[in-house]
Amino acid sequence: MASDKRTLEELKLMAKPCLQYPELVAIARVASSPNAAYDLALREENQAKAKLCRWLNMIGRDYGEVVLREFIKEKV
Repeated sequence: MASDKRTLEELKLMAKPCLQYPELVAIARVASSPNAAYDLALREENQAKAKLCRWLNMIGRDYGEVVLREFIKEKV
């Protein structure tokens, strides 16, 4: 069965706009899953921004906290 996992490059491209919103970055870092990140962000923001938060959380889930931290640092 083929993996449905997106490449790191794909996720970074989709999540990059999220880095403009520190509150969304904070949500993405602490949420327990991409869906939780989306739900939490949706309470504060619109659907488009909530999706950005979800993509950012997916980087941490799929590639680890170290990769997520490095991505956040290099773009902020």
